[in-house]
Amino acid sequence: MMNLPKEFLLGGATAAYQAEGATAVDGKGKVAWDDYLEKQGRFKADPASDFYNKYPIDLKLSHEFGVDAIRISIAWSRIFPNGDDAEANPAGVQFYHDLFKEARG
Repeated sequence: MMNLPKEFLLGGATAAYQAEGATAVDGKGKVAWDDYLEKQGRFKADPASDFYNKYPIDLKLSHEFGVDAIRISIAWSRIFPNGDDAEANPAGVQFYHDLFKEARG
């Protein structure tokens, strides 16, 4: 077993589209991948790993397995479903506020 420096952080990461799922929930807008995957007919982003609904469990398990840090990407189509910054989606903003609060523990 390797001895790592005390300041070493074992980390993980998510990619919103590949992990969150819930592509048509709480006002999330479409992205190019939604159309592409629907057209090719073999894969869908729902439910993915369903991080959108299961992040408290995922973060708890990460902690139990010794993951010290996590990089979480943001699905901007969840915050700005119309593709512009004219109007933010309150449900999308709340999801990320809740997620970051849970991640901080």
